[in-house]
Amino acid sequence: MIFAQLFRTPDGQDCLHANDARGARYWLPLGPVPLDSQALANALQRLQTHIGKYIVVFPSGRLTAICRQACPPASVELGLLSYA
Repeated sequence: MIFAQLFRTPDGQDCLHANDARGARYWLPLGPVPLDSQALANALQRLQTHIGKYIVVFPSGRLTAICRQACPPASVELGLLSYA
């Protein structure tokens, strides 16, 4: 279970900030281009590969709208039911 949100750095780049139930934190720089659903799917795949197991991502903030449009990659599920 991963809780995730977008963080914008002072130079305008987005980072995916995620933390798990244990308190581990993950920062994934996404670059200066606007984040779309395909870029998010790629970022989530990189995060899942790094963690090494199936993950369920619960987004918050700006990330939620992008997750609604995204097709999650293999071994990643998006926890959007609480936003229905």
